[in-house]
Amino acid sequence: MAEDRIGNTINWDHPAACKARIIDPDRGLIDWNGRTKLAIVGFASSSKDKAPYEDPEWVVWGLNQLYRHINRADAWIDIHHDYAAEAKVVEGTDFMGWLTQAPIPIFMCKREADIPSSVRYPLEEITAKFGARYFTSTISYMIAYGIYAGFREIGLWGVDLIVGKEYFHQKPCAEFWLGMANAMGIQVRLADESALLKSTHLYGFEEGPVHGPIKIGEIEERLAKMDKRKEELIRELQTVDGAQQDCRYWLELAALRLRGGAIPAL
Repeated sequence: MAEDRIGNTINWDHPAACKARIIDPDRGLIDWNGRTKLAIVGFASSSKDKAPYEDPEWVVWGLNQLYRHINRADAWIDIHHDYAAEAKVVEGTDFMGWLTQAPIPIFMCKREADIPSSVRYPLEEITAKFGARYFTSTISYMIAYGIYAGFREIGLWGVDLIVGKEYFHQKPCAEFWLGMANAMGIQVRLADESALLKSTHLYGFEEGPVHGPIKIGEIEERLAKMDKRKEELIRELQTVDGAQQDCRYWLELAALRLRGGAIPAL
């Protein structure tokens, strides 16, 4: 996949391109050219390349500096107020140059005068519509917008949210919005490799997961018993230690008496 001088690998003339048209950049209104399927693409290498780039039924939406790795995009999002900060830009790339030249809607916290295609993300409208002010990642904003904009199918590729803080803060939020989409009759499609909306077993109905010949639940139970026994031994050791100190005290008194020393009053 060849890159141009600013690191872009996207083909703006891709045969499946949506050619979305900005209707109202202040309200986040876009004409998606009749398409009702939204493909949200992230950085995870496990499934990023499996997104429907060649399918003209899908709108493809990327984020941040993913433009260096995919060949088609119909809309973009960078929802960081400090999007141009040096710490957020990959060294050796011209992110601002790309944002300025990209001919597709670019959703941001607000419209930026030096980014012609910038579109204000309709946060107030979306939170008012769904009654939920719950966003912990860019992915969650993308899913919420897909529901708000009326897409009938939303698919995620290159999105796992299982590393570090992503797992604890971002994954539950993304799954909340996917649940919202499902509840509204929107078809949700996930890459087979994605960890979203998956569990190891049905709690109560099925046995827990197995690691080798031993079930994880059994390992956890054994560990809990060992933790309890450890606490008991620590308390016993502390008792023995106290008794030892008491014995040493009396031995010291006896040694003083045998040597003719003065015995302190008890």
